[in-house]
Amino acid sequence: MTTDFHSSRYLGSFRWLVSKRLLIFGEELASAIGFDTSLGRTGIDLELFASVLHPDDQPAFVAATERASYFGGKVDVVLRLVGSEEVSAVRVIASCVNARRGRPTEFLGSLHLLGENAVPPLAEMADHLCAAARIVRTLDERLLQRLVDMALVELGGRMAALEQQRQRERAVPAVVG
Repeated sequence: MTTDFHSSRYLGSFRWLVSKRLLIFGEELASAIGFDTSLGRTGIDLELFASVLHPDDQPAFVAATERASYFGGKVDVVLRLVGSEEVSAVRVIASCVNARRGRPTEFLGSLHLLGENAVPPLAEMADHLCAAARIVRTLDERLLQRLVDMALVELGGRMAALEQQRQRERAVPAVVG
């Protein structure tokens, strides 16, 4: 199963050191899941990460991490993060990248925000590119204008291709009569 473009947003990546039971991640991901940015760089214990999960999802998280720490392979689990005001569904995807003597020692992975709170990545990129286009036009930078315009054309083509694919997947009702 892959994360759908229309229903998820990339939050950030992490590194899981199995023997130390530490998750290490960047500032963006730390702030997105409610941790101090310095904690993310030094690493947090798996139990601390599990404490921000919905209580009903904690057993699934423990089962996924235990299975992965023994057998390696991939981790792919959907969990709910409990924030101060809301509950957000996230998808945790990770793959074993280092194993010694048959036991996994390190995983690299990413978190993706699912559902209504997610802004599609290409839509977010379009917003940034449109803002960049306005800035370079006010600066009257011809070369930068061309670069941003080319990026907008490429992005528009990708978004149109995705929309065309979505239109093909829909059922077409037939009128009989």
